[in-house]
Amino acid sequence: YTVELNHNELATIYYNSFYYTISQYIYFSDNKMNFISFNIDLQNPSIVDALQDLPFIVLYNDNLDYLIPDYGINDIGEVDISDAYYVFPLDEMEISMTGYPIDSTLPIRVNPYVVNLVPYLLDFPQSAESVFGDLPILLVTNDDGFFYAPAFGINSIDENGGLIPGEGYQVILSGSEAVDLIYSLSLIHISEPTRL
Repeated sequence: YTVELNHNELATIYYNSFYYTISQYIYFSDNKMNFISFNIDLQNPSIVDALQDLPFIVLYNDNLDYLIPDYGINDIGEVDISDAYYVFPLDEMEISMTGYPIDSTLPIRVNPYVVNLVPYLLDFPQSAESVFGDLPILLVTNDDGFFYAPAFGINSIDENGGLIPGEGYQVILSGSEAVDLIYSLSLIHISEPTRL
């Protein structure tokens, strides 16, 4: 995160008469489906503007709302921080965007009998076990093929740096009822892995 202090009497987030903006960085691997999420309230919430520097074929969420620029399709419109997105980029790159801090304890609905794509709302790496340990989880996966399957004692997500800001995660419940995922700020932090 980069923090910039700005004085603006019309700002909605104050800290001693200043509001602050932060930057989020999202890394994209080329020629594969990436799972991404936003953990800031973007100054310009347009999904097209947020990803304007990224050449990609398709972006969609788990509600099957699509953005396919080459065909003029945009069912998404604005970024929703309670959603994560599948993106198939053509280039490997990191993009940055600026916005305001969010309430990271926003409840994220996780439904049974479907593959949910959930956002990661914290701005620091976190253990998958500490985030999902109290929920009826069958499987959590990331876009690198690592997974957390507590019933089988498998947790390759935490072995590879944990949950990472800017990433989205596929979640399948083991139960038959929807649950709310709420990120806690009091969980143990994991140091972020170095990208090669």
